[in-house]
Amino acid sequence: MAAAWAIMSMAITLLPSALVPVSSRIAIANYDVAIHGIIFMVFSFLLILSFKHEKGWKPVATSPALMAVLFSAFYGITLEIIQIYIPGRGLELSDILANLVGAFLGYGLYWIFRKSWA
Repeated sequence: MAAAWAIMSMAITLLPSALVPVSSRIAIANYDVAIHGIIFMVFSFLLILSFKHEKGWKPVATSPALMAVLFSAFYGITLEIIQIYIPGRGLELSDILANLVGAFLGYGLYWIFRKSWA
């Protein structure tokens, strides 16, 4: 599920601005930032669930939640850097910060519901 979310988020964030329908561009200053935060909150949350249920995979001796948050943050930064090369897109510090905050909020979401899946 996390892989499907990663592919979907990559497709959305790397879409050239000319291909984004005009009707979907909302003139609210924080709309884009909120969407970035939500995308990476869900991604981080799904990664934590995936890593926690993976039996034999231990890339480093650390917690699956930490690995998921770090991977989600790295993925968000990478997508922002790639946007430099997409027509009509660009690297925005506010998007990077929203991606990072979203990644940590994904951990918060997991922490709230963790006992339900224990």
